[in-house]
Amino acid sequence: MRELQDREGKLKQTNEENNKLKKDLQDREGKLKQINDENNKLKRDLQEREGKLKQTYDENSKLKKDLQEKERKLNQINDENNKLKKDLQDRERKLKQTNDENNVLKRDIQDKERKLKQTNEENNRSRRDLQDKESKTGKNDEVNSFEKKILSQISELNNSNDFQRVYRFFNDLSSQGNQKMISKACEVGLWKKTFQKSVVDDPRNVLHVACEEGNLRLVKSLIECCCDKEIGSINSGFTPLSYASEYSRLDVIKYLVSVGADIDAKSDNGKTPIILASEKGHLEVVKYLISAGANKEARDKF
Repeated sequence: MRELQDREGKLKQTNEENNKLKKDLQDREGKLKQINDENNKLKRDLQEREGKLKQTYDENSKLKKDLQEKERKLNQINDENNKLKKDLQDRERKLKQTNDENNVLKRDIQDKERKLKQTNEENNRSRRDLQDKESKTGKNDEVNSFEKKILSQISELNNSNDFQRVYRFFNDLSSQGNQKMISKACEVGLWKKTFQKSVVDDPRNVLHVACEEGNLRLVKSLIECCCDKEIGSINSGFTPLSYASEYSRLDVIKYLVSVGADIDAKSDNGKTPIILASEKGHLEVVKYLISAGANKEARDKF
């Protein structure tokens, strides 16, 4: 009986141990299942990762191919650029060479044109010299004949009392710019021929009348041929500046003052140019004479 109890006790113990082992086994199976699930999940993750890795690898391979293609095209473009650069350098070198040759040709042309111009100028000068020489004899004859005619007129007029002809003679020579013949006429005193409007009028010479009429060109011609710019009229002693002031010939006045005519020259009765201009009411003349230094306080003998 006791043995049976021992056996039952052992059996109970064995059952408990079996139950414990069964429980451990169940636990282990649960854990194993969990591990299997985790492994399966890991497998799926691995497969997914491998899929992504393959996709990435494929993409990388494609990118690598694209990169290689781009590099090939870039190399091709670089080769073409280098070829173009070389062609451009060749063209620039040839262009520079052509420009240099053109510049040399230009200089040659300029030298030839300069020499041609110089030759033409020399030829023209020689032609003019030849023409001058050919015509000089004839011209000299013409000039001599013309001057002889004028000298004959001077002699004739010098023995004449026709003042109007004498004045026209001087005026014509002045308009022609023939200072040489004016000088010849002045040397014999032809310019001193006088004109008298009436018996009570003061006789005046060619220079006096030219100043009175405002004939600036003739006044200049006579003064430049050494006619006396201070000569007084016979009866009153009026100078050329006196007549120009009395008749308000401002251009003639300015010229006479510029060549040194006496701005305060007095007539026989003490009248100066500014007094004569004032008496006639020539305001502009009075203003100019004052600005030129005339004595505005001058008084005549009356």
